[in-house]
Amino acid sequence: MNAVLDAPHEVVSVADTAFERMPFAAVILDGALRLRRANGKARARFRTPPSDEDPAPPFDAVLARSGRIPIDVRLRILSCCGAEIREGNGRGEHDAVFPLASGHTIALFTRPLGGDRWMVVLEDRRGRGDPDAIAAEDHRDSLTDIGNRRHIEAKLTEALNEPDPDSQPAILTFDIDRFRSVNDRLGWKGGDALLRAVVGRVRQATRESDQIARLDGDTFAVLQYNGHAADTLAPRLVDLLGRPYLIRGEVATVGISVGVARAPADGESAAALLQHAEYARHEAKEAGGQTWRHYGHSMADRARLRQELEADLRKALALGQVSLAYQPRMNLRTRMVTGFEALARWSHPRRGMVPPDVFIPIAEDIGMIGPLGDWVLHAACREAESWPDPLVVSVNVSARQLDDEQHFISQVTSALRESGLPTRRLELELTEAAVTRRPEEARVLLRDLHELGVRIAMDNFGAGRASLRDVRTFPFDTLKIDQSFIRSLDSNNDSGAVVRAIAALGTGLGMTVIAEGVETLSQARMVEADGCTDVQGYLVSKPVPVEDIPALLERDFSAMLRR
Repeated sequence: MNAVLDAPHEVVSVADTAFERMPFAAVILDGALRLRRANGKARARFRTPPSDEDPAPPFDAVLARSGRIPIDVRLRILSCCGAEIREGNGRGEHDAVFPLASGHTIALFTRPLGGDRWMVVLEDRRGRGDPDAIAAEDHRDSLTDIGNRRHIEAKLTEALNEPDPDSQPAILTFDIDRFRSVNDRLGWKGGDALLRAVVGRVRQATRESDQIARLDGDTFAVLQYNGHAADTLAPRLVDLLGRPYLIRGEVATVGISVGVARAPADGESAAALLQHAEYARHEAKEAGGQTWRHYGHSMADRARLRQELEADLRKALALGQVSLAYQPRMNLRTRMVTGFEALARWSHPRRGMVPPDVFIPIAEDIGMIGPLGDWVLHAACREAESWPDPLVVSVNVSARQLDDEQHFISQVTSALRESGLPTRRLELELTEAAVTRRPEEARVLLRDLHELGVRIAMDNFGAGRASLRDVRTFPFDTLKIDQSFIRSLDSNNDSGAVVRAIAALGTGLGMTVIAEGVETLSQARMVEADGCTDVQGYLVSKPVPVEDIPALLERDFSAMLRR
């Protein structure tokens, strides 16, 4: 640790990874004792965001989020940090050690980084205090005042070791659907308040003998000693926890996904039962959430496959297994290709081509969507630079990529600069969820990108709740009509009316309107009559590798549409 502390400038500019992976809670403060950055350990302990907030929270408010640090110790920590920052002496030894009633101690280090920034490290050390107090602290979740994972594992092990043959405990695990979006909208204080409100409702639904625990983040567990009651509790939790909450003056609506495992049929150890309940919870989540599932043995096979794919996907980019395919779009007036949508493809060494609808959600779940999106952006710009002007390359952008606005803008500008692709030939495709999750922030970001000359498209328009106001207030150049309307054009008059309305809206605002998923000549003629300017789908071409683009550009699409 001293090596990191003794090279503070490297921590900030070169060894960001070392800071993030430090085995202690570490934060970076400014001269006013406000939080500017937190590493992984600090985020877990204090539930803080990873980087700058506006406004930055004061360090005393951050410390208060840990129930393990009493107020008198927090005040002494603040006093020591303030003194160190004012004096700026950066000593090499421990700055201070604070004893806690449990017998633990906290060692404090404060080091200057330059530029009105200081790094503060808090190291927990076990002591020889009251064993019962230490055990109670180790088994308690400070935010919600219920048990933690260690607590539920210990209680489940005790229940399984009961001599009564009729004792058949059940474990239920659940997580909150759409918690991230609520947390983004209400801030971390609102997210914490929601977690506490959820616990309050779980207490209402459970018996006094049931054990409740927070496993991590927004994931919880309930232990029932009478396991047969779990099939009654699970749907009750889905109903009760899915009702609206009033959080900090705003209404929040979430759901939960519940998994159930019961001894001895679903496992004979605490580890097995918890794991199998987690498998069932993932099945409920993949079914769309707001539901529950009981563990079945086939779930283990699917879960193992998922875990293998997660592990392999983490290495796929580095091993060069990800490539791009390009699907063209054609202008209905000129019968010419106007651009290509870049689509990620994963060629697994043993499983072959893994479908995007399998690996993209996995990338979202394991935090890989950011690196994957950055790679797609750079590769698409680099490959599109050699195409004839003015062909456009469209790149899909996930909602998660927009969370760090500065990083995203820097990736866009560096991809354009390094590739030499003219700015006007890059189009960013965003879903409704990406622009409406944090609409004000997204609006500012997209306007900044639009001012650079980048084109902006709304993908899958009409499938969600995006409104006329969204189209008018966001700087969209392109509307892509969701393919569900195109598929039903021949059989549903309402679909034709929707297509005509969207086409009129888009063209009236000077936008390109693309009908997605056009597969037949009849569909192409119908969307052309309805006012769409472009089509994309298998009628024009399936996605092709970059080396096939020159040949595709030589095709005579006019002849195809005359048939």
